[in-house]
Amino acid sequence: MRSDPIETLLATDFAAAAAELENDGFTALVLERLTKAQMTRQALIWIAGGAGALIAGAQFAGMTRLFSPLVAAMDQTPALGAAASNLATNAVAPQLFAAAAIAVAFAATALVLQGER
Repeated sequence: MRSDPIETLLATDFAAAAAELENDGFTALVLERLTKAQMTRQALIWIAGGAGALIAGAQFAGMTRLFSPLVAAMDQTPALGAAASNLATNAVAPQLFAAAAIAVAFAATALVLQGER
């Protein structure tokens, strides 16, 4: 059965309109906007993380003083013996405890941010 001329005309017009819509750049524009927003968000997260690291670094000396009594108590504990005594005499233990506390805070933050993806 032969098709009507109107059907042929409509098919041609619809094909031309579809071709125009396929190449209008809408998808590229949307993807570009999403990429820019994601890059801006990541930049803000890095800046906030850097500021947080500066604040945490500024607290390191205070945290070391906070852990000093704990190290002194460990040195007096006979059950811990020579290991605690060596740490206390080298004055390394307060810094290790402070670094461990900061590492735990960073790990907890990483676990929370992992849910963002």
